[in-house]
Amino acid sequence: MTKIIFLFICLIVFVQTDVAQIVNIEGKRINSDTTGFDGQLEGNFSMNQNNTFLASLNTKAQVQYKWENDLVLLVGDWRFAVGEQQRFFNDGMLHLRYNRKINDWLRLEAFSQIQYNELLSVRFRFLLGFGPRFKLTGSNEIFKMYLGPMYMLEYEDVKSDDTIHVDSRMSTYVSWTLDPPGPFSFTATTYYQPLLKDWEDFRISGVYNVKFRVIKRLDFKVDFNFMFDSRPPTTIRKFNFALVTGVIFKFRG
Repeated sequence: MTKIIFLFICLIVFVQTDVAQIVNIEGKRINSDTTGFDGQLEGNFSMNQNNTFLASLNTKAQVQYKWENDLVLLVGDWRFAVGEQQRFFNDGMLHLRYNRKINDWLRLEAFSQIQYNELLSVRFRFLLGFGPRFKLTGSNEIFKMYLGPMYMLEYEDVKSDDTIHVDSRMSTYVSWTLDPPGPFSFTATTYYQPLLKDWEDFRISGVYNVKFRVIKRLDFKVDFNFMFDSRPPTTIRKFNFALVTGVIFKFRG
């Protein structure tokens, strides 16, 4: 028990990921009308079904800087877990994204991501992508919907197959947020990522987040993430999911 408590404290201090490092960018964007720095820290307890059932403690940290029409977002995740067939494992991710507002309905985005995931046999993965982001719901601030048809270059070193893949994928997402007055908010994002040279090789993933305001800068959250990979690495399941609960502490610079 002492070791578990010590692990949790360490994870709160550092930064940490969910199923296959699916990044809920919509949930990471901090809504703010002012320029400057914003950030938040999360602490989570999760149950994951991958090749084995896992219980894990994990934390996340992010920082965002906003100008009048520009936004830079940096997200870092790291996770350490206890499972049925292996006592501990770790995986990590660092995601950098730039967003520029062109007008009320169009933004341009570029992103880069590095990650690894021992459980899913990803020794190293590097992503680089760009594309437009369309706002589909006008000036409505309670309900927002976005469409992002993006191009993504993927470099992947697969441990189980001992192979390296360099591929071009489409990375299209549809996202919507419900944020009515009060303590409740909901964000849902679904991604479709086919291989451009072979559309039968594709991934579909979803990230769904519910948050409840506890006090001014503290939220309670529940996340459900899933990923379906039509051609996963050898020994890896096609369908994986994660259920995550935790708290979020927000700060402003």
